[in-house]
Amino acid sequence: MPFILLIALLGYQKIFFLLFLINQITDILDGYIARRYNLTSQIGALLDSWADIGSYLLALAGIVLFHNELLHEPYVYWIVSYLAIYLSGLGIAYIKFKTLSIGLHLYSSKLNGYILVFFLLVLFSAGLFVPLFYLSIFLGILTEIECVLALIILKTPIQNAKGIFWLLKSKKQDQIENRI
Repeated sequence: MPFILLIALLGYQKIFFLLFLINQITDILDGYIARRYNLTSQIGALLDSWADIGSYLLALAGIVLFHNELLHEPYVYWIVSYLAIYLSGLGIAYIKFKTLSIGLHLYSSKLNGYILVFFLLVLFSAGLFVPLFYLSIFLGILTEIECVLALIILKTPIQNAKGIFWLLKSKKQDQIENRI
């Protein structure tokens, strides 16, 4: 990721985006292979979450350096809102669990990642397509709200939590078992 960032800082937009795209494809393949062949581990999930943070930083760097039209009204308000919710999730994780990421891997996060990569693919290859921007940012905000709520609900760190529905269901099941 530092190499890809350096390429961006040097102004090589096409090379930056190609490397960013390869980074995202290998991230998707890595997760698929790990789940498919039961090669998952706590450290792997944590490293994947850290890599995701790096990918968000790379995407933001690409937008700032090559598509700064998104840093003006009305887009910037949506991006700042997204970042505020995302950073609040990192803050909650750090305050509660002393780490920036616990590897929640919610289904909504995976879907949001795919949509974000698609948005960036369109942005870097064809330019800004406003409806796709609003779709991706709206889903991104909903995803980050779900992450924040999951972090608030959790008493201890849990990886691969799936989503709020599953967390509440398991919490309810735990309450029933504690009564018996």
